[in-house]
Amino acid sequence: MSSPATAAPPVMLTPDAPAIIEHMNAPVAFTPFDVKWVPESARFVLLGTRPNDTGVVQVYELGAGEGRAPRLAATIDRPRGVKCGTFDASSLADRHLALGDMGGALHVMCVRPQRAPGTRPFVSAAAGRAPRGKPPRAPAG
Repeated sequence: MSSPATAAPPVMLTPDAPAIIEHMNAPVAFTPFDVKWVPESARFVLLGTRPNDTGVVQVYELGAGEGRAPRLAATIDRPRGVKCGTFDASSLADRHLALGDMGGALHVMCVRPQRAPGTRPFVSAAAGRAPRGKPPRAPAG
């Protein structure tokens, strides 16, 4: 008597579904939490937290030609771990990065190559906390 054939797992054929395609991988000495493309450029930023709870923002530039690995252009150290970021808080021309840290603060900074090393934030504010005092009034209408 022959043993029953094991059926192959079903294959999902979903050409319209999003897919993750790995182009390269590299080890990092921190926990990455977010990655964002710098608008209208061949650069991206990697945001994360080191084991000692300090933060890091790494700016990478894409190399020309197929198969070339991104080059680390700048590393910006932060006093607290970095959780998230967005470029939506500025114009395309400015490309300022708004990032949130593990302490609940919001920072807006420039990540252009000529300004990146040792960059200090333009704006820092406590975020994620309700303001004290009366809540704002709803607009009339």
